[in-house]
Amino acid sequence: MAAVLSVCGLADAQSVKLTSLEFGSIAGSAGLMPETPQPPSVEFSLRITESGADGDARIGWDTDPHWYDGESGTYDFTRDNTDDFDAFVAALTNGNDDDLAALFIIVGQGGPCPSDLESEWGLGDPDLLDCQIDCVRLVVDDVLFTDPVDDVIDYSYNVSWEFWGVPEPATLALLALGGVGLIARARR
Repeated sequence: MAAVLSVCGLADAQSVKLTSLEFGSIAGSAGLMPETPQPPSVEFSLRITESGADGDARIGWDTDPHWYDGESGTYDFTRDNTDDFDAFVAALTNGNDDDLAALFIIVGQGGPCPSDLESEWGLGDPDLLDCQIDCVRLVVDDVLFTDPVDDVIDYSYNVSWEFWGVPEPATLALLALGGVGLIARARR
């Protein structure tokens, strides 16, 4: 766990993976337009729109990394490398059941944009209230693009988003009690 925390830039030993959005395997087709860069790539972002707000906050929009055929890996969004990070986290932890959209964009094309309330994504009811989020990790596996046929490419990938940080106080207390219980049991 310490290695994961250091990779995510989290010095605080209390930081844990709070939750994740698992999308599994995504597949589809996209018609190629003249402005589609070659070779094709995909980018991922999360957008949150607060209830009653005029604007939204995004992480991962029009930024690196772009993922190309055959690639897998992770990317950590933090307040140090993401302009909207603090606004995104504030909306995610504000106690309102805001609209959260996951965007999968074939660069130059567009792509699916599933959107729903935070509670429908399984982030809690209404959300990660009172949690301190330090890092949002994008995990991408097995990006595949086929060669174009009649100006259409097929694509597939596996993607998930992990939310890392310090849990709200009651959850933190439960984790501490669980750790104490494990230590006591090991000593018997």
